[in-house]
This record gives sequence, structure tokens and C-alpha cells, in this order.
Amino acid sequence: MAPTREPDTPPAWARWALVAITVAAAALRLPGLTAEEPWFDEAFSIVLASQDPGELWRRALADQTNPPGFYLLLWGWTRLGGFGLAWMRLLPTLCAVATVPVVAMAARAVRRDWTAAVAAAAFAAVSPLLLAMSSELRAYAPVALAMALVLLAAAHGRRALTAVGLVAVVMLHYFGAFAAFAVAAGLLRASRGLMGDRLRTAVLTVLPAAIALGAWLLAVVAAGGNRPFAANAEWIRPRYLQDLVSFASQVVGTFGTPLGGLAVLALLLVALGVALRETLPGPRDPLAADPEAVPGARLGAPLRLVVVSAYLPLLLVPFAGTLTGRPLWVARYLIITLPAWWILLGSLVARAPQRWRTAVLVGSLGWAVLTGVLAEAARPRRTRWSAIARAMTAGGPRAICVNEDYVALPLRYQAVTQQLPLTVLDLGACRPERGPDAILIRPGTERALEGLRREGVRIGLARDLGTTLPETALHALEWPLR
Repeated sequence: MAPTREPDTPPAWARWALVAITVAAAALRLPGLTAEEPWFDEAFSIVLASQDPGELWRRALADQTNPPGFYLLLWGWTRLGGFGLAWMRLLPTLCAVATVPVVAMAARAVRRDWTAAVAAAAFAAVSPLLLAMSSELRAYAPVALAMALVLLAAAHGRRALTAVGLVAVVMLHYFGAFAAFAVAAGLLRASRGLMGDRLRTAVLTVLPAAIALGAWLLAVVAAGGNRPFAANAEWIRPRYLQDLVSFASQVVGTFGTPLGGLAVLALLLVALGVALRETLPGPRDPLAADPEAVPGARLGAPLRLVVVSAYLPLLLVPFAGTLTGRPLWVARYLIITLPAWWILLGSLVARAPQRWRTAVLVGSLGWAVLTGVLAEAARPRRTRWSAIARAMTAGGPRAICVNEDYVALPLRYQAVTQQLPLTVLDLGACRPERGPDAILIRPGTERALEGLRREGVRIGLARDLGTTLPETALHALEWPLR
């Protein structure tokens, strides 16, 4: 008997559920657009977006942290609506909200029923990581949307659109390379035809992304001269076991407890195992029959793409870290895998026995909503650098020194936007004639003070400013008389 499939047109309940979930996703995000001030990474994005395209490109090459995709996207966005914080943060917020219905459409494209599609959309709407990144002026929300669109296009067999989407993914974030590799592997398994034909399809689909990223990396290396590539990634620490639990807590909330994290990780593994079993050919699997002879056959083939996109990057990241001798795992970077995991979770919920399905659906989505909202409420808030900058200049114009851009940029941003009489000097320009009376550094970087001490500068005790991202301490400076 040929497998049956629900019609593509959503039933009324599914249509209204998706509308409600998308509206709720927007309602969770829009009120907080300006609740927090930009921190270093966001200020860096704003600085680059304020440049002309040539200077933007040059600074992105020098920084090496990310490909230029998001900076160019923000550049275009600010030309439409200016540099107001609410307008700028609306860009990642809209990307995050749009991800919700796209995940549902991608779930349908891989032959999931409407219950699974709606559940996947709900998991996306309240994912702690997507919630946190919705107001972040970085590439995370756009890359999640781009990856969901890639899964949607690939499941529909739109190879050209898939290729364009992968170019966007790799030019938004370096981890897009792991996603592109996973998509190639998924296409190799999911495509029809002989191995040679499938290999050609996979290669041609990812080739534009490989060329784009390769050209960018060559430009970075050429611009860097003798500087080690990715030297600014030294802060990443290898903790793969803890990071797996941390990653799971970004897919679905965990109440911030180790037990909750292990429970969600176990649920993800079950969802992966069930999906893997479904994609294996067997006597009852339509993949075992002639796909042309069975209407609706190859039900497992599109799902294979999602399965591989979910787990393969998680294996590739530590492998690449071992090869390079540099730990690479950062949970938020793996937002590239989240659309696939949401689809797998939605599929697992929908597989519950009919008599238990409503209870399982309500329970799992209730957990996700409650933990997602609580995770967002408990998330550490960014430092109000404007208050610090105003306090520093309460007695009049002031100059302070810093030893790295990570500390300098938030203060400089506030000095400009708030029009405060604060001059922030790099360590090389920290001279008595400029009048600095203090230096602001991160704990652990005190070696930067040795040069000042050798010049006879008396350095006061550290005064913790209570900042986060980064933590900082202020030291008074007393210059020797000349």
C-alpha cells in the first residue's frame, strides 16, 4: 500500500497555530530591542557598517573574526533606516521571527505531518539561543534563517536556491563551512541516481559556497601578513562534554540545571535515533522499493538531509579543532544546526501514539515555552557602558588609557553617541601630555601595565567596575614629574 501524506495546504488549525506562534515569537522579541546597550561585538558591527564598503572590507579582513556577510547586510540596512539602535536591532529580530514559519515549511518539505511542523516552529520560537541572538547585532539570527531556507530549498530539490543559500551561510559565519559540508553529505545520501550522479549534484551544489569562502580566506591570509590566522580565537576553551550539555540547552531550555540539560540532551539523542531509523532502507520502507513505482516514495530521503545537518557539524567541529590544534566549539556558533534539530524534535513529538499525542505535545511544548522564557529572563544582561562613561566624565573632560580594543570600543561608542568629553587612548598613545589619569584593563591582562611601570608611572589598585563582556578594572595613573 502506498504511503499517505497530508495535503500541502495547511488545515485551519495548523494555519492559525503557525500564525499565533509567529506572532508570539515577535511579541517575545520586539519589546526588548533597546533594553540593552551594544557590547563590544555589536559596537564593532556598527563601526564597520558605518564605513564605506571599501573600508568595511578592509577592516573585516584585518579583524578575521567573521566573513563580511553580516557587516554588508547591516550596511545596507542602515542605509535604509539609519543608525538608531531599535532600527538596527530590528534586522536580527526579523530574521529570528521569520525563521519560525520557515522551519515549519522545511519540516513539511521533508514529509513531516502538520503536527510535527507546528511543533518544530514552536521549538524555534522559544529556543533560548535564538531568543538571545534575536537582538544581537551579529550574524547568528540571519545565519539561522539562511540555514532554515537552505533545508527548505534542498528538500524541494531546488539546487540553485540551495547553492545560493549556502553562499549566504558561509559568508555570514565561518561555521557555515561545516553546514555546507553536512548539506553535501546529506545530498549525497538523499539524491536519486547512480553514485557518480549524486556526487556531481552534491559537489555542484556546494561549489559556489566553497569558492566564495575560499576566496575570502585567501584574502584574509594575504592581508594578515605574518599574523597567525584566527589568533583572536584563543579565548575558546576545550570542554566538549560540558559543551554538549550547553548546546542542548540552547536548542530547548533546561531550567538552568544539569539534570535538565542531561534530559534535553537525551531527548535530542532519541529524536536523532528515531530519525536515523526512519531513514534506513528496510522491507517496510518505500526506499526499498522502486521510487518511481510508489507514489510518495523516498519519504526518508529528504529527512536524511535534516539528520545529517543536525549531527555532522557537531562531529566536524571537534575534529577540525584537533587537526588545527585549536579548540573551536562555541555553542552559539552551532546555531547553524538548530533548524535541523527543531525539525527532528517536532517529528519525535508527532510520533507519539494517538491516545498520548495531545498530552505529549502539550507537555513538551509547555516545557519548551517555560524554560525558553525563563532562560531569556535569567540571561546575564550586558553592561550599561553609557552609565560608566557618564560617571567617568561627571567631573569634566577626561582621558583614560586602555590596552585592547575589546575594552575600548564600548566606551568609544558611548562617548560618540552620548557626546561625552571622554578620550579613550590606546596603550601606545598613553602619554602624560595627553592627560590620562587612569587605565582600564581586563583582569588577567595586567602585563600590559609593566611598560608604564618602567617609565616610572605609579599604578593604583584595581577598582572593579562590575562590568561583563568584558569584565574590567580601573587603575589610577600617577605620572612622574618631568
